[in-house]
Amino acid sequence: MKNLLLANDFFATYGMLIILVVLVAALMLYSFRRKKLEDQYRAQLSEQIVPGAKIKTYGGLYGTVVSVIDTTDGKLLVIKTGEGKNVSYQKIHINAVYGIDNSELVTYDAEGNVVDSTPTEKTEDSSVEEIVVEEKPKTTKKSTKKVTKNTKTTKKENKETDKEADVKVEARNTESKE
Repeated sequence: MKNLLLANDFFATYGMLIILVVLVAALMLYSFRRKKLEDQYRAQLSEQIVPGAKIKTYGGLYGTVVSVIDTTDGKLLVIKTGEGKNVSYQKIHINAVYGIDNSELVTYDAEGNVVDSTPTEKTEDSSVEEIVVEEKPKTTKKSTKKVTKNTKTTKKENKETDKEADVKVEARNTESKE
């Protein structure tokens, strides 16, 4: 009987501590397992990312890898987005890639039924060339409008400054000719 009372005292005293230790150990094991799976997925994804591969990013961009650049900070990808006249090139870090884009185009009829869900054939484009992307500052119409609003210049003042600039250019041209 005395042993039973000692057991009850033990669990009453250390029961909550034991439960907490077991929970912390379970969370640590779960965390390590999840990290291991994520590392395996990243390694597999890194092998699949080659020029010509279609990818999707965490930010929602879909594109085709043009080149892979190794840097001291990790791999950088140059991706091509858009079609026709709307083509643009983005330089992104490999960690921004969510996965390989395996989506297929699906056509629906007027009733909403799938008409054609055959997988599109991937054509290997062997003429993919490496493109060096230079970062240039971009100006938009909005930013130029903000500048004119902030300086509060009028059309008359703009014409006067344009005339002054023309006079300076003409003076330089005449000096260079002489």
